Amino acid sequence: MIHVALSIPEAELGWARSQVEAGKAPSVDAYFADLARRDQEEAEEITRIQALLDEGDASGVDPRPGEQIMAEVRAKYFGANA
Repeated sequence: MIHVALSIPEAELGWARSQVEAGKAPSVDAYFADLARRDQEEAEEITRIQALLDEGDASGVDPRPGEQIMAEVRAKYFGANA
């Protein structure tokens, strides 16, 4: 593990300390490490979703009417009960 010194506003430090006192993190260091990890995961998820959206855009428009598409989806996933 690498040691890093951070300068942060008192309000944010107070918030981090309150999370430690509430038992939501074992230490202020751990709180900030978890915050960075969650931020990284969120950025990766946004990238993944954007790639899926781009893939959908590139696939073009389905010529079938919306009602037909939804009927097929209902039949596939809900069977005769749709």
